[in-house]
Amino acid sequence: MREAHEKVGHQGREHTFWKLRERFWILGAGPEIRKMLRSCVVCRKANARPQRQLMADLPPARTDANAPAFSRVGLDVFGPISVKSGRGEKLRYGLMCTCMVTRGIHVEILDSLRTDSMINGIRRIAARRGPIEQVVSDMGTNLVGADNELKQALRDVNRVDLQREALKQGIDWTFNPPTASHFGWFIERQIRTFRKIWRSMPVQTLDDETLRTVFCEIEGIMNSRPLTYVSLSSGEVEPITPSHLLLLRGGRMMPVETSDSDAYSRRRWRQAQYFAAQFWGRFKREFLLTLQKRQKWDRVSRNLSVGDVVLLTDEDAPRGMWRMARVTEVFESEDGLVRKVRVKTRSSTYIRPIHKLILISAQSDLEW
Repeated sequence: MREAHEKVGHQGREHTFWKLRERFWILGAGPEIRKMLRSCVVCRKANARPQRQLMADLPPARTDANAPAFSRVGLDVFGPISVKSGRGEKLRYGLMCTCMVTRGIHVEILDSLRTDSMINGIRRIAARRGPIEQVVSDMGTNLVGADNELKQALRDVNRVDLQREALKQGIDWTFNPPTASHFGWFIERQIRTFRKIWRSMPVQTLDDETLRTVFCEIEGIMNSRPLTYVSLSSGEVEPITPSHLLLLRGGRMMPVETSDSDAYSRRRWRQAQYFAAQFWGRFKREFLLTLQKRQKWDRVSRNLSVGDVVLLTDEDAPRGMWRMARVTEVFESEDGLVRKVRVKTRSSTYIRPIHKLILISAQSDLEW
């Protein structure tokens, strides 16, 4: 069977089957040929798809409505942007801070991408929005869709120094695996929206003061975006927006029992509690449930294991030039499924998400 498969140039099952029939008639050859084709290393290199795994549940940080706004955030960097400085120009960068729960955003301007500049930006966010407990980011030299100038500037950023400085302020800073933009999609989506609004404005070089004003204006526009689809027939004319959640909830609050009569109460704090409860009730009922829809990755697949040989996908190179690597360590999620691994190539070691890997050879393939 393998000889016939190689003679037909690693074609499919039918071509291999009829080439085999020229000399032999093997009973039950069809299932055996399929099994052989699935374990063929050459065919996997040329045709196999990247690994898939069941989509993970939302982390607790995304669903805890009792956590203060901007206490658990995602960070990303965009830019560079040229601004006037005397007779010349300087580069500025934007630091996008997205609240994991309310989906509100806060944008800061960075003079550079040095470690101290980023820490200062985070301190400004914490001073104006409240203490930050957890930060998730994927800042690296391989940001999806990032400009070459931004990638070049991010090469000097030391992640260890950032984590060490953040730990002094009680911040737990974690980084997503490289090339895994879907790990922080709620951050990437806001960068896309910001760029769309930015590009709709007239192209001109701004000074620092005007740039700060424009950033605040865009921030206000993005915080007024609807989070849910509201039908006019449902009676809810006004949609839920991040601004509603940010303005009606200034810090950690315990749930308060309210009734419809509180809407007309003379006590203003009861009125405020009533309207806040209405917003958070709609937030949980209309928005939070929509985040758990699995439009893809809805099945459990085989976990990669130590010793598996894989192919590293690279969008900037033809498939025949992709590097091969061996899995040296797997990282299991709380549900026992593997979604990122550590691989070793001929020259280096990387952490990669499984959807960027193609399985070439596994221990179970030794029978063929």
